[in-house]
Amino acid sequence: MKKKRVAIVDKTGRGHSICDAFIRNNPDIEIFYIPGTGGVFDSRITTVQGILISDTAAIVDFCVLKSIGLAIVSHIEALRAGIADSIREKGIPTLGVSSQCTELESSKWLCKEICVFAGVPTAPAKRIETEKALLDYIRSNTGRCYMIKADWLTHHGNGAIKVNKNDGVNDVFKCIKRVISQNPDKPFKFVVEDFIEGQDFSAHYIVEKSRCITMPSCLDYKKSHDNDADSNCDGMGSISPHPIATPRIMHTIKETILKSLMKGLKHCGIDYGGPLYLGLRISNEKVCLLEVNTRFGDSESEAMFPRISENLYDIIMDFACGIHINKTIQHDSNVCLAISIVTSTARSVKKNQKIERDGWPFNTEVRRMPIRLITDYLSEKVTIYWGNASNNQSGTIMTGCGRVAHIVGIGKSLEVARERAYSSIPAIEFDGIRWRSDIGAS
Repeated sequence: MKKKRVAIVDKTGRGHSICDAFIRNNPDIEIFYIPGTGGVFDSRITTVQGILISDTAAIVDFCVLKSIGLAIVSHIEALRAGIADSIREKGIPTLGVSSQCTELESSKWLCKEICVFAGVPTAPAKRIETEKALLDYIRSNTGRCYMIKADWLTHHGNGAIKVNKNDGVNDVFKCIKRVISQNPDKPFKFVVEDFIEGQDFSAHYIVEKSRCITMPSCLDYKKSHDNDADSNCDGMGSISPHPIATPRIMHTIKETILKSLMKGLKHCGIDYGGPLYLGLRISNEKVCLLEVNTRFGDSESEAMFPRISENLYDIIMDFACGIHINKTIQHDSNVCLAISIVTSTARSVKKNQKIERDGWPFNTEVRRMPIRLITDYLSEKVTIYWGNASNNQSGTIMTGCGRVAHIVGIGKSLEVARERAYSSIPAIEFDGIRWRSDIGAS
């Protein structure tokens, strides 16, 4: 039987987890992972690392040349470049939002305006567009706890800065300057908002108008260090399902957040269709929307996709072809825990000691270090999803900058999944390895 060809446009552990979910539940799938990452050696996944993630013409031409039957565009750079739009124009069924829709993620202020209009519960906020105005705000709000968020996409997911009551003005502005220095092409636009107490909660949907696929719930660990210390980053690990997820909470999120947001988008002329990530905070079952991503979360995907137990190809194909669908995707009852393995400087880590602003996300220098993979250390029911890694000419996996890999443990309980994942960390060795030691800890 001729295999069904699927193109997945991504270069992260999220993309690798999506590839794995497709081939795990369907033996007739062949994946082209564009551009993909290093470390992916499955015979049914072909990485296409000669193409840049934002090269629209090259990716579209490749999909046509290879007679791709279904495309999934899940990386924000590709989505912003309009690659999902361009593949769709060739008549290829495609999952991925339009370039217009990505503004909902890149502009925190646009998202706030839509939330306020639609009555979506969110933190009170204001936009600031000059350095003087931001300094004045920081000085006049000394002793308060609040958030400062870049009103554009940062390269390393560290654009949200929590200001604590005892933080000094100079310390706060130093954090802001670091974010600006890592994103020199961005304008001076920030959103300040009240800090909302509660439990973080990640909810994912594939949605368009009345069509909706509900994905498994997740808890993401966004801070760079243990005990939720230091900087926000792209994510240091996740667990699925979320420990506080109940049918009642999932119903509340869908009714009070998702449906209201979709109505607001429609009113603003945004024809939304594709994956939607809701970054929420929950306290006493009261739900507040903090952020929106126009793609699946990363590192949530690495904990979410291994739990999916039905044929993902058929579901995504139906949605991409416009067939009416309204369901919760089938998933097993296991708990999945993902630990992000990240880079620091070569001298910095022995036994994962505490680092003071050393390495990613503070230092974003790319250092290509060889990775030693020792599969004998991998526990039962543990998978590695590769992220910012590449293969050199001899086939050795090399580090990039940031999240190199995600070690994913699966078990009947959180404790079992956690033990499996953490006991497998010795399977990956490179100079300057770092991880959080408290993912899934009580």
